Amino acid sequence: MQAIIDSLKTGFTNYVNFDGKAGRSEYWFWVLGTILVGIALSVIDAIATGGLLYGLFALATIIPSIAFAFRRMHDTGKSAIWLLVALIPLIGWIFLIYLLVQPSK
Repeated sequence: MQAIIDSLKTGFTNYVNFDGKAGRSEYWFWVLGTILVGIALSVIDAIATGGLLYGLFALATIIPSIAFAFRRMHDTGKSAIWLLVALIPLIGWIFLIYLLVQPSK
């Protein structure tokens, strides 16, 4: 649990840092943390606010998520331009996940 919290702190303190590298566990703990917080906010929204909290959270995490993916691609020895492969329906996402789970170089 502490690794998830540390990764979320890193994501928000390096909000627009596209330089450097992000390790595999750091990146995937960020993804897991944002998914868990998103689920929790969705439940709260369903009960109380009607979607406002999750929408704000999604807006707040889009740039750090892209920055994390940039740093993760740099860590695997690939150019961040490979992130554009996600624009290809289905196959692109599968290939992007393959690239993101590669070990560090």
